[in-house]
Amino acid sequence: MPKQRTKENGVIPYQIHQQELDSIIDNQKKYYQFLGEDNSVVAHRNSQPYKLDELVSFRVPYYVGPMITADQQAKTAVGQFAWMVRKAGGDITPWNFDDKVDRTASATKFIQRMKTTDTYLIGEDVLPLQSLTYQKFMVLNELNNIRINGELLTRDQKQRTYNEVFKGYGTVSVKSLIKNLECHSEATGITRVEGLADPKRFNSALTTYRDFKEILPAAIDQPQFQADIERIINWSTIFEDADIFKAKLQEIDWLTDKQRDRLSAKRYRGWGRLSVKLLLDVKDAQGLSIMDQLWSTQHNFMQIVHEPDYAEKIEKTNARGLKQQDIFETINEMYTSPQNKKALRQILAVVRDIQKAHHGQAPSRIFIEAARGAEQNPQRTRQRQKQLADLFADRAKDIVNKTVIQELKDKTDNKARFTDRIMLYFLQNGRDMYTGEKLNIDNLSTYDIDHILPQSLIKDDSLDNRVLVHQKINRDKNDTFASEIFAGKMRATWELWRSAGLISARKLKHLLMRPDEINKYATGFIRRQLVETRQVIKLVTDVLSHEYDPDKTKIISVKAGLSHQLRTELDLPKIRELNDYHHAFDAFLAVRIGTYLLKRYPKLERFFVYGQYQVAPQLDLRRFNFIHDLIAGKQEKIVARETGEIVWDREKDISYMKHLLSLKHLLVTHEVKEDHGALFNQTIYKAKQNDGKKLLPAKGDRPTEIYGGHSGQTIAYLAIVRINDKKPSYRVMGVPVRILDQLKQAKEQGGDAEKSALKQFFTPDFTKGKHKVVSDFDVIIPHISLLQPVIDEISGQSHRFSLGTNTYYRNSQQLILSLADQKVLISRETGVDEDKKLVEVYSHVCQQVMKFFPLYDRNKFRKLLVDGQSKFEQLPINSRYSGSGKLELAGKRAILQQIMIGLHANATLGELKALKVKTPFGKLQVPGGIQLTGGAKLVYESPTGLFKREVRIATK
Repeated sequence: MPKQRTKENGVIPYQIHQQELDSIIDNQKKYYQFLGEDNSVVAHRNSQPYKLDELVSFRVPYYVGPMITADQQAKTAVGQFAWMVRKAGGDITPWNFDDKVDRTASATKFIQRMKTTDTYLIGEDVLPLQSLTYQKFMVLNELNNIRINGELLTRDQKQRTYNEVFKGYGTVSVKSLIKNLECHSEATGITRVEGLADPKRFNSALTTYRDFKEILPAAIDQPQFQADIERIINWSTIFEDADIFKAKLQEIDWLTDKQRDRLSAKRYRGWGRLSVKLLLDVKDAQGLSIMDQLWSTQHNFMQIVHEPDYAEKIEKTNARGLKQQDIFETINEMYTSPQNKKALRQILAVVRDIQKAHHGQAPSRIFIEAARGAEQNPQRTRQRQKQLADLFADRAKDIVNKTVIQELKDKTDNKARFTDRIMLYFLQNGRDMYTGEKLNIDNLSTYDIDHILPQSLIKDDSLDNRVLVHQKINRDKNDTFASEIFAGKMRATWELWRSAGLISARKLKHLLMRPDEINKYATGFIRRQLVETRQVIKLVTDVLSHEYDPDKTKIISVKAGLSHQLRTELDLPKIRELNDYHHAFDAFLAVRIGTYLLKRYPKLERFFVYGQYQVAPQLDLRRFNFIHDLIAGKQEKIVARETGEIVWDREKDISYMKHLLSLKHLLVTHEVKEDHGALFNQTIYKAKQNDGKKLLPAKGDRPTEIYGGHSGQTIAYLAIVRINDKKPSYRVMGVPVRILDQLKQAKEQGGDAEKSALKQFFTPDFTKGKHKVVSDFDVIIPHISLLQPVIDEISGQSHRFSLGTNTYYRNSQQLILSLADQKVLISRETGVDEDKKLVEVYSHVCQQVMKFFPLYDRNKFRKLLVDGQSKFEQLPINSRYSGSGKLELAGKRAILQQIMIGLHANATLGELKALKVKTPFGKLQVPGGIQLTGGAKLVYESPTGLFKREVRIATK
């Protein structure tokens, strides 16, 4: 019997009998690998951590699982036990764990390997969120962003606020700041504080400083103790176990026992985004760090980090790091989301594949366009209502007309959509922005929305650059600046609205801007229009700049907004539901626009070529909307001044774009994958549901007819078996996650051991009625990835598809519609002609489905679609909704969209109940399993599809 073990701090001692412990280990070892410092399971077979006390009624402070031998640890040094630090060699058991393993060092290493890295310096560990340095950074950055009555805090004001206010209060309110300014006679009149996320208080605080000021009053402000204090904060963030934390505090010899006791009770959580190296060690030509700049200047972090000195140092540091390790290892260490890392790997693979197709020649230019952001929030109307209601009840309550307040209440009660036009009406207090004349809320459609700064100057469709005005006023203004005509009469009103929050500081700046001030703001305008600033673009350019010589390969960033603008103005439709070709066309537009900008504006190259971001030269820039000339239609041909080259031929270029939009075949590839996640679908069903769902046991010793179980197992990848009848046939089989360890051991034995293990596993499927009883079959291909492309005969014709799983086909055929049909789909007209055009589009879709989509004979989709045309013709153009917003009848446009969704080469399903199609449209399921012919070929492709090989399964 193990020795009775106790826990400190008054927790009741407990005792575990040998028999109980053996039972726990025996039952759990097939699921759990090892136990963490707080008795939590930190490595699970399906990568999901669990607390042990979720599974047993008492806590076991032991390693739970099979014994770990020294050889096993060495084999897994780069895997699941890479974090473990040993005290001594030999096998590890539940009873010698603390003798063999250094808990403290292992805990430190385990947490360190899970930490994120610096956003800017690749591979650098981030600071704890509660560290003194990081909290100081957060406070200074927030102070450098605020404005008092429109003015930034002076250096002295900021430093005094930091020392007198933030060091004195746990949470700092705006009132505390104003009070401090008043005490020093620096706040007079109405004080307006702007630049805070929360208008009433600061988000950042020096909470850790105040904690340590109480515990270590003599040391907290002494420079010689700062490094040790930061170590203490780091340990507090890493260690959940108070005993380990207390043991680590013994390393700080100047602490007293009482101080160690108090510090060990402190728990800090979370990690920042930046490293100490970035904030303190990266310095400019004057030897100033980023923290020095935050303390001594009025610049915020984003301004400082993009200054040439710091940007160059960061770039060189990253370049050294990239050269020291494999590029894919570097991507794994980057501080970014898994989705971004996946995108980076795929981008690099695609670029390398294209280079291979060009005999290894490095590209001269790489154009990058980021995908546009998410669509507008569906809750935007409600948010706008709340924004206006809060504004009218607070800052603007003294100046907003009572009639306008009542109109807002009426619109809210009637659940009206708060469109841009309605928003501008209320933000302008119901008046014309340029003349102050009253507007009629019932006739808003008769007014114009004008761009304050002309569209020929800058493409800015935000509310900050648009106003609601009378049509005549807008026509008379044309491209003239508002300040030249209306500022004399309206400036006082505009400034009053600004003080009340009805218009922003940026909007006021646009209203008051004069033509001679344009060059002053040139850099900002150009950068906003030409430079993509998203994190993934920065990471892509970092990786590609390492991969290619920047002197030979220019990496050019093109904002997605420019492509969208060109599409819209030239009437080039984009229908995402139709097919995947829109990605290729977007790539073409990025290249076309980027090439045009490079040739037309060579002096602005530094704004969109990576590594050349510098201050713009002094240019007489009268037009900032750089692709305005492409869409205005006034110039048939545009010539570059410096070279005389024709950089835009309107007729030829637009004709070629329309040709691209009408192409019937483009290379489209999808990433194949494997699933190594959960063993089963997570829901455990009751025993009485066993018959209907054919449950799988949750554990080997728990029959489903008594305990219930899981409804299905997760498929990791696929295999193909040959059924040896007179005429051989082939079936796709799913390989579940739960047998991967068994297969791995078999594979290590070599020979046909893996196939034999799979055959043994599949045998019950062919003898217990799940499939036709088969006496003889062989596993011919033991490993095929999910979404593997296949070419086989379907309904009498050769067809390409993918294997979603062993029971799901994934369509690979792209639906193609003419440019004319595409324009009908995005049109908003509702006349008789439009109705006939939509019926024609439906007919064209049916023709393609019958000719190129044989997979859709499953569930009789092709027949139902053709037979449903008469029902389609009876539908209205647009869907009908009840007064409560419930769909009453789907319209032609909605049905066509659902058809495109169901035909798309992905897993999405359409809904065609209006055409009497009961099964979700596009559900290509084969409950008995997918069968292939002997002529079926597996298609193995490179990332771009430029290189591929086909393998007939009958030859295996």
